[in-house]
Amino acid sequence: NGDGRLIFQGAGNDPTTVFLKILSDPNNTGFARNYVRLGYQQEDTNLDGQLIFQGGSNDTSPIFINILSHPLNTSFSRNFTFMAQMP
Repeated sequence: NGDGRLIFQGAGNDPTTVFLKILSDPNNTGFARNYVRLGYQQEDTNLDGQLIFQGGSNDTSPIFINILSHPLNTSFSRNFTFMAQMP
C-alpha cells in the first residue's frame, strides 16, 4: 500500500489494498475476486502488468511468501511486519 511496510495479516495489511482495488474497478461489475485488472499499478507485486487478488499469478501470494520466509520471522507468523529497506 506504499507505506514502506510489508504486512500480510492485521491492520494496514497489503492484500486488502489489492482486494479493494479489484472490487472498486468500474469494469468489475460482478465484484469478482479473481477479476484481472490490466496495467502496471503500485499493487502489482509480481510486475506482470495484471492486478489479481485471487487465482493464478495473483499479487497476494508474493506478499505471503515474503512474510513467511523473512529470516527474522522465526515463528512463521502471518502478521509479522517488516520495513522496506532502501539500497
